[in-house]
Amino acid sequence: MSLIIVSAETRSSKMDYNQRTEHSNMEPTVLVSEQNIIVTYPEEEQLSCKQYAEYQKLILENPSFGYKRCAKLLGVSAGKTSRMSVK
Repeated sequence: MSLIIVSAETRSSKMDYNQRTEHSNMEPTVLVSEQNIIVTYPEEEQLSCKQYAEYQKLILENPSFGYKRCAKLLGVSAGKTSRMSVK
């Protein structure tokens, strides 16, 4: 039989750690927002992403629409929408 001696100091530090982890009220903090990332891109690419988001929404709401009809509704060339794919 082996005897393990634990000092009072060790026990209190373990309790402190357990209390901190069990009763932690920390909430996640956003360091960089989505908008902060978006503004790092040139305006042309931001516009392209916005058009793609509109295209995705249109396709999801109207699955029977082809890429040419979507392009006409969005006011972009059909060549732009034919390269876009929605999964």
